[in-house]
Amino acid sequence: MLGLAFFFVYWYAGGMLKRSGVQTRLLDSGLNDRSGTGKWEDGGGGGMFSGIGIYVIGFVLTGVLIAGSFPGLSWMWLAHVALVPGVLVATRAERVKKMYWVCFVVGVLWWAWRLGWLMALTGGGYLLLCLVFGIYWVLSFWGIRVLMLRWKVPGSLALPLVWTSFEYLRGSFPAGGLSWFALGYSQAGIEEGEGAGSLVQLASLFSVYGVSFAVCVSNGLFVDLMTKKLFVGRGKGKQGLSTTIMVSLGMWLIVVFGGSLWGWSFTVERLGEKEGMRVGIVQTNRMSLPSAEREDVGVYFKKVQEMVMGLDGEFDLVVLPESASVFAINREAVVADIFSGLAKGGGFDLMLGGGYQSADKRYNSVYLFGADGVMNEKRYDKVALVPFGEYVPWVGDWGWAMGMLNAIAPFEDYRLDRGERTVVYELDYDAGEKWGGKKRVKIVTPICFEDVVGKRTREMVYGEGGEKQGELLVNLTNDGWYTGDRQRLEHFQIAVVRSIENRVPTVRSVNTGVSGIIDANGTVLKKAGQYEWTVVKGNVREHLGRSLFGDVGYLPLNVMVVFTGLLLGLGFLKSEGGE
Repeated sequence: MLGLAFFFVYWYAGGMLKRSGVQTRLLDSGLNDRSGTGKWEDGGGGGMFSGIGIYVIGFVLTGVLIAGSFPGLSWMWLAHVALVPGVLVATRAERVKKMYWVCFVVGVLWWAWRLGWLMALTGGGYLLLCLVFGIYWVLSFWGIRVLMLRWKVPGSLALPLVWTSFEYLRGSFPAGGLSWFALGYSQAGIEEGEGAGSLVQLASLFSVYGVSFAVCVSNGLFVDLMTKKLFVGRGKGKQGLSTTIMVSLGMWLIVVFGGSLWGWSFTVERLGEKEGMRVGIVQTNRMSLPSAEREDVGVYFKKVQEMVMGLDGEFDLVVLPESASVFAINREAVVADIFSGLAKGGGFDLMLGGGYQSADKRYNSVYLFGADGVMNEKRYDKVALVPFGEYVPWVGDWGWAMGMLNAIAPFEDYRLDRGERTVVYELDYDAGEKWGGKKRVKIVTPICFEDVVGKRTREMVYGEGGEKQGELLVNLTNDGWYTGDRQRLEHFQIAVVRSIENRVPTVRSVNTGVSGIIDANGTVLKKAGQYEWTVVKGNVREHLGRSLFGDVGYLPLNVMVVFTGLLLGLGFLKSEGGE
């Protein structure tokens, strides 16, 4: 129904624009090859798109619409039109260089606004990210302009090719990138008891970027309806839809409408809501920044113990967050004995996050204590470390550089060592006669922002050889480094998409929230609030099915990026150095 609604909205909007004459002005205001030399001129005329003010309005409006599609408003439909104002400005601007500068400044400010929660943790990293991601904004709109004006590619194809390609690159570079605010994430519902959505199920085929591609197709259709001729003469006085509009409508019907129909079936079935492994999730609430008001370490640790001992009910697995132990468990025998006693006393397996320290190494780790109180000999050490939070990229052993960075950091040198491999934990539980009695589930444990890195999460679930080695994701996170409310909800939304991509359920235990249980189709079965001590109880059933994304990974994306890069490179050369 949502797809049909978009179809008629776009069709009606296009017709209204054509009848009102606005579309004619948009058509006439574009930068065409006015000189006949094959170059794009930086015009200085007084057209509709010659003023800096309209550039500011267009890019700001795009930023506001993108923000509105994410948690806060969570109006996911806004993402389907969010790029339109910016693309209209980028493709119709007459003062091209000024337009790009405006795009860069607005882009930097937008990222500064949306990533503001990073400032308290890593001021230097935050500023660097904003500048780099501002450049990505410019490159994205430049690329769309090249394809639409130089190659005459319809917007419904140009936007998804370019925007998705640069989203993918942004999620990889620099220093591992950051995929936060990929448009595809906005399509995942995060309310308890509601399905994740139908369109977002495309993530199981082509990752979150496949969903972004579909969202960009919607944006491109709207651009085409506003800027291209809807009808052309077909002979004998008859008119028909123009080729561009037919291509755009076809793209939208296949990718967006067809993708939504395909994904609808996954929103109906809820996996493991009333059966499966019995899980208890303890959510703690202690801010991690030294400048924040927070409980004394001793008081906090005692409260963690009381929360576990006070659990009401029978559990197969109890999960504590990344920050459950503020001590290096391997060096503190007393701490290890306490967790051992909690597991044995409760008769459940106990999984938690804590540090590991040797003479020359320091890791962020996951520990597992069996129901018999014995600590599992396996220990997972975090592999994908957070730049400027857990390691400092590029500076290496440059003492003076590290000294400067530590001087502006909110805490002492917190560099960690990188783990070497994924650890798969195997837990036995009684699924009941209906589901085959005793079962064994294979668990992988991304720590904190590792679940933001789609490539790393896929590696954990499917292994290097492509064999599915993880049937359940248990994410142990500490979001107590960040203030405000948006970051936690956005992080939770990303976790929903990771479950869909890999077709595995997720159990999240998060200091300061948001903890919860997500099934393999992205449905939020249980969810806690923010900034509260609480317990989430529920059932989760491991998922043995595979996803196309799990099998082929980012191969389709890589092919698309190479193809788009060739088009952009040739377009740049064809225009004798570009614009």
